[in-house]
Parts: sequence; structure tokens; C-alpha cells
Amino acid sequence: MQTLPSTRLRAALTRLAPPVALTIALAAGLTGVVTGPAAVTAEAASTPVLSGAYRGSGVPDLVQQFGTWRGRPAGVVTDFVDGSSWEAMENASWVAGKYKGLNLPVALGVPMLPATGGTLQQGATGAFDGHFAALGRSLVANGAEDAILRVGWEMNGTWFRWSAVPDPAAYRNYWIKIVKAMRAVPGQAFRFEWAPQPGAGTKGFDKTLAYPGDAYVDVIGMSLYDQSWGVTSAQHVERWNGMVTMAGGLQWSVDFAAAHGKRNSLPEWGLSKRCDGRGGNDNPYFVAKVSEWVNTHDYLYESYFDKDMGSCEVHKLVTGPFTAAKAEYIKHFGPTHPVYPSPDASVVKVSTKADRSGAVALSGRTVTGKVYVFAQPTFATTKVRFYLDDLMGVRTPLQVEGQAPYDLRGGTATAATAWDVTALPAGPHTMTVVFETSTGTRSVAVAFRR
Repeated sequence: MQTLPSTRLRAALTRLAPPVALTIALAAGLTGVVTGPAAVTAEAASTPVLSGAYRGSGVPDLVQQFGTWRGRPAGVVTDFVDGSSWEAMENASWVAGKYKGLNLPVALGVPMLPATGGTLQQGATGAFDGHFAALGRSLVANGAEDAILRVGWEMNGTWFRWSAVPDPAAYRNYWIKIVKAMRAVPGQAFRFEWAPQPGAGTKGFDKTLAYPGDAYVDVIGMSLYDQSWGVTSAQHVERWNGMVTMAGGLQWSVDFAAAHGKRNSLPEWGLSKRCDGRGGNDNPYFVAKVSEWVNTHDYLYESYFDKDMGSCEVHKLVTGPFTAAKAEYIKHFGPTHPVYPSPDASVVKVSTKADRSGAVALSGRTVTGKVYVFAQPTFATTKVRFYLDDLMGVRTPLQVEGQAPYDLRGGTATAATAWDVTALPAGPHTMTVVFETSTGTRSVAVAFRR
């Protein structure tokens, strides 16, 4: 049973009033009971894309300044675990501890190996489990028990020591060891993010060979910078279209995530001005398209990489040379950022009868025994995913339905399969429902009680 998400991930957690007994649609012999408040005060909880920035290592003041600059506080902060040595990797106090006062979800890049020493093959045997267990304990101790951990990122390239290209099996097996070691830490609620480089990364490499399996991944990520070696810096539309449609690009990422029941992320993205002319420079079109993309697909979070990699690779937005793009960023990610509507809470129904008759909105209700929960969208839908007590929808779905009627526990056109809620702990719960459509995803979360 999944536990309720931490308060930092309850971006729009619904409020529940004490229920007033109002038994509905009950007949003799039925084992399910649904009650609701006299005036339902539970509201639909949307699952907005968390928006933040990386501004350097352990700099909470700069993250707050970023929020002030754009007129909208950060919703997530990204950073990196120190990979200089095993000892440094075990100690999260310098990074997670510094952000503790912000009370924000923390997304951390986690090296699989330090700067020197160790191999993927050794890690695959469990030789380094202790280091990652220690990291997990340090994260919990420093208030980052629900951190999003981007382990061994960009593994399809060859620029990191944990490259999966020479031995993808060792990478997969080592990843599994890391996840098992960290999930065994008391008090943890970590999310593990698998984040390859866009495209092949290394010519001819199939990055799916490095995927460790659904049981060990919660989020599918991808870094994205406005740069290309295939078009000129002025070809903004062509460059964006290439990012979406290329093999292993953005469309591949959202399709892969959907096929595996995961949410997406852009853990680092940015504008780019380069001395070699490969960057898109001051490109507001790129900013607008990123906003549109993450808000019309199933993204957990996005984080702007507000740091230069040198004078010949410039990404800084706040103080950088991107005048038009800055204005576009504030338009899309600032105080009046576009709101993409979530479905009304009433699309998630509950009935006490297998034929779904007498159904009412699940939102704000109290359920007992065996009930029948289903989604009834008013818009064209290709697939529906149900998540229990997983507001952001990052765990394995409770159920995935590919055709109507979209029943929580499956069923036929005339009879749904019952959901026995007896095993649920008494008290508040959430049901997050993600609707996949031909133009992207829409989601809604409703609160109920058992």
C-alpha cells in the first residue's frame, strides 16, 4: 500500500470536510457503502508541473532569488550529489540540508561512481550498496526523504564514468542494487529517475538496453538544451521539431514513459549561446515550446539550468544575454503562467453496483466494503491510469485501462469488477487519474475517505 505523499508534493491536495452520513444507492445485500458530506467541499486537485531551477550547488538563497525574479516561487529545486569521492557521496548534509528550509521537493543528480575508483561491474555485485545506503540515511536525516534521485544520468553517452554503452547489463544490475539499498532505508519515500540523453547519445546505441525495469524506476527524464549540430542557429522551428521527432527525442520519451506507466521530467533544460555557433541564442520560440510541451504531456517537473558552463557555453537566464527569451520565460513560467485545465472532479465516479448505476462523484465521499470506481471522461481518451495515494502519479499505477468503460479494477461493458477497500487504512486517501489523449495528457486527483 502506498503511503500519502509528503506535504511538499501535495501541490494541490484537496480539503476534506468531516463526512455526514448520507447513504446512497444502497439495496439489500450490497456490501459496499458510499457516504458523502452534506455539502461536498472536496475539490479536484490538479497535478501541475512543478517548476524550478538549478543555480549552483547548495544555494537556497539563489533559488529564492530566481522565484522573486520571475514573480513565482520555485516549486522544486535541483542539484547534484558531490561525486568527488565515496565519502562525499555518502554525505548529503551539504546539499539537501541547505535546502531544508525551503520546504520544497529536491531533485538530485546522483553519480553511480566517484571521480576515481570503482566500476559498474563491481557495483553490479553489490560491492557499493553500503555507500548508497549511507547516502539514503543522510538524505532522510536532512529532510530530503522524498527526494527525486536522477541516478546515473545521460548513461547513453560516454562522457561519464557510469556510461552504459560498454556494458548495459552491468549498468542495469548496478542500478537495481542502488535502488534496493536506498529503499531499505527507514523513513524514505525516494523517487528514482532514469534520464538518458536525447537521441542515441552514442551512435548505434540502444538506450533501452540500460533501462533497469519498471519496478526500479519512478520517473523518465531527459535533459534538453537549445542547441543542434544539424541545423543553423537561426533555424529555431527546425531545431525544435528535430528535438521532438528524432529517434530517442521528446516524443520517444513521453511514449516510452506512457508505455511503462511513468511520468516525465525535464530535470535540466536551457537556452544556449555557444562559441561554435551551435546554440539557438536568444530564442523565445524554444521557451514557449518547452512550456507547451511539458504542460500538454504528463510531466512531474521541469527545472531551468541557470548556470553557464564557461564563456563558450552560456545558459544563464537571469543575468544572461537572452533578452527576448527572458520575457517569454516570465510569460510562460512567471506569475501569470498559462493554466492548462484539469478535468472536473466529477469524471471520477463510484457506485455500489456492478452495473455502475447510481454512481456519484468519488470526490469527498467515504467508501466502505466493496465499491465500483470508474472514470467517465467527457473528452476523447485513449488510455486511463489510476494511482492510489500517489498524488503526483510517479509510482506504478493501480490500474491501466485502454478502453471504456474505464474501471479501476477492470470489468466488462456491463459489469465492473469490485474494489474491496477493507484493507485501506481508515482516513483520507487520494485517487489520481491520468487521461491520455491524442494531444497529450490531462489529470485530476480527488480526495476521499475510507
